Amino acid sequence: MEENYSDIALTAAELLKQSKFEDAIEKYSEAFRIKELLAYKGMLTFFYPFKNVKFSVGDMRDLSRLQHFFRKSDKTFINLIALNYLTFREKVSLKFLNEYSGFGAKTLEQHVLIALMFDALNQESSADDIYLDIYNKIKNNKSFQLGTIQTRKGKVYAVASKKLLKNIFLFKEYETYKEASFEAECSSLINNLIKDEPNFSVSSIRHPIKDVQSNKYINIIKRERCITLDNVANNLDETLKESVRFLALIHSRLDKKDMQQVTLDDLILKLNYDANIKSILMKNKTPIEASLTGIPLAYHKDAHPLNYGIKEDKTLILFDCENKGLRPVTSDLAKLLLLHPLINKSLIKNQLDNYVRLYNLYSEHCKIHDLQLPFLNASIELVFSYPSTLTEHRIFDDRMKKHLLDVSLFSIGAIKENFNDFYEAYSRQYENIESVINVLYA
Repeated sequence: MEENYSDIALTAAELLKQSKFEDAIEKYSEAFRIKELLAYKGMLTFFYPFKNVKFSVGDMRDLSRLQHFFRKSDKTFINLIALNYLTFREKVSLKFLNEYSGFGAKTLEQHVLIALMFDALNQESSADDIYLDIYNKIKNNKSFQLGTIQTRKGKVYAVASKKLLKNIFLFKEYETYKEASFEAECSSLINNLIKDEPNFSVSSIRHPIKDVQSNKYINIIKRERCITLDNVANNLDETLKESVRFLALIHSRLDKKDMQQVTLDDLILKLNYDANIKSILMKNKTPIEASLTGIPLAYHKDAHPLNYGIKEDKTLILFDCENKGLRPVTSDLAKLLLLHPLINKSLIKNQLDNYVRLYNLYSEHCKIHDLQLPFLNASIELVFSYPSTLTEHRIFDDRMKKHLLDVSLFSIGAIKENFNDFYEAYSRQYENIESVINVLYA
């Protein structure tokens, strides 16, 4: 373990030398935890061999003599704090970090680095204070408001990655602690599930912090710079194949304990439509429900292409880990395969078959035989519910509107052609649903 500890610390120092600040802090944090464990067991007997350190221990005792070095480099600051901590000078390390934190004007990215270092030193309350300070600067000062996204639950503010940071740091508002902690728990569940999958990743979400001024709870989310699945055009087939594999793994393996089913009734009643539209949908939902007989329920992760990121090394990242409850697997599949503007019918068929094969491979209990009819009905459900998800910040562009109208016409036509007995049994309901869709998309 000592050898491993030394290797990790040296790797962190090398990453810092390359100006990979977040990666370096993450590795230092890993080294800190091993060092603490070894020290607790009385096994740590060596002095960490830091290289290229320009300051003696005597220099470090006098923080005031080092302040001019802070003006030169963030590397110096991280290097000195890590050196002190790894050489059993924890109090000096923390004093150093507090000194740097309060010294001079800093950019938002520098404030994030300071918060990351406080977390690395197990000083979560100090990190909380830094993050809340950043949140209030972004929220209240337009010159710091680098980006904002409106969601139904609240605003999401972004500290952009410009010079020092690798990730974009999102500050997501919630009204209650329960809502905020739930997303973090879902992220942790998925992270544990994919720990042996090097090509899959999930957004890191810190524990919720309460902002007394706004009386809101804030999640700090690391979102790596990448392109989202809806912007993938080259090698779309291969990227989609991996996205489907990721979804099949989550659906088949994620522990569903304590998760509640979201019924079609629940979905319709929550739609942002007038009472008449919802009444028509409620009266004509029977074919959709009937088609789902025997289809397994799964963790519904809102598999919109915007919630998948692809890094340069092809690693697939999941965003927006809030669980929407247990729903039929076709609900996620419909979003994933239909809300990408370039996915054609042939590709959808291939990926449906791919999903069934992978789900059956991963699942130890439930097996799926065919998804064509339930998927077509899930597509109709997606089309009539999609306009309700829009806010003033999420525009329903003409291309997507035409695409989804085509999806509804194709799905109803495919049911009529390939599952005629089923269609004839519910033809009146399909006609009524089609009329509602035409009104919603007019």
